[in-house]
Amino acid sequence: MIKLSKIITLCLLILVLVFYGSQITLAETFTAGQSAYTPWSADYYPTGKGQLHQGYRPDELSPLAKYDLYTAQDGLATIWEQTNRPMTNTQFWYGYCHAWAAASILMEEPRFSHYDEETNLTFNVGDLKGYLLAAGYVPRGKMQGKGFAKTRVYQDLNLSDISPSILEYWLDHYIGKYKQAFVMERSNGPEENPSAYQVWNHPVFKYQITKEKVETPAGWKKYATVKVWFSAEFLTNPDAIGTRKLFKSYRYVLEDTNNDNKVDRNYWIGSSIEDHPDYLWFPTGFFVGNSPGQSSASYANPYLSFDTILAILSEVRVASSRPVAVYSSGWTDTTKFAKNAKFLGKVQCGGKAK
Repeated sequence: MIKLSKIITLCLLILVLVFYGSQITLAETFTAGQSAYTPWSADYYPTGKGQLHQGYRPDELSPLAKYDLYTAQDGLATIWEQTNRPMTNTQFWYGYCHAWAAASILMEEPRFSHYDEETNLTFNVGDLKGYLLAAGYVPRGKMQGKGFAKTRVYQDLNLSDISPSILEYWLDHYIGKYKQAFVMERSNGPEENPSAYQVWNHPVFKYQITKEKVETPAGWKKYATVKVWFSAEFLTNPDAIGTRKLFKSYRYVLEDTNNDNKVDRNYWIGSSIEDHPDYLWFPTGFFVGNSPGQSSASYANPYLSFDTILAILSEVRVASSRPVAVYSSGWTDTTKFAKNAKFLGKVQCGGKAK
């Protein structure tokens, strides 16, 4: 009887393998991480609205007009921004989201208005955040992924540029290991309509990955879902403080095809085939002044000074846990995350990147 029961059990197992394609679900795994610091939200100051040089509060000077009065430079910062980032011939998504994403990781949030007795000027939160974004328009850092914005030639569509394994590595390395947020450009662009491509940079600060492992004749497959939390823009109130948190989920497969217990293939599945991050980058600082080969619209306002801005921002300081560097020609960077740091012109939201 014992032998017969074993034979029956074996036969049933064979039938299961036949009917289910020799796949057996072994286990479900779960990993997660969160940065030590949650990046803050800000308005992305759409180019078409001209909030920095035209103002965003009725009957009040614009942020840059206040800055020019404070520094007694006869409107130079305002004129430069208005000339080089005009409100015409623009898209609704053109703006400063790349500069905000970097600043929110590298700088503490301006949370209070600041009154200057000598000039009788009140700098609102939206003014102060706007200064950081305008002065930090060109971030430096480490980047992975080409991004359509590099050339604006939409025929060169490559929806596989950021693979699941690359995204996993960045999440595990920066957030999981070092507790550091990084930036994700999440608009990959629909394959059937490349001209609809947009640029939306967001600081990622938290993630969860769930994997289900399935045995196959050639090895195994891991069906994974990653959920990432990111800071989002304030869309209606530049003076708002704190963090507007959103999340997005992606699905993919990791596959061992050689029975060597290594990932030989990794690919997006479902809606994530077309809807997954376009590129990833970790900011280490900001570039000030022109960069060779860059048009005037592709670099930061030369009439804004970080030293002056930080003097105005009496409540704001660079946090020692998030090192930042301001670069000019011949810059150097010794921060531990700055290996392979380079000019990140192609991350810009304003459509002027080279």
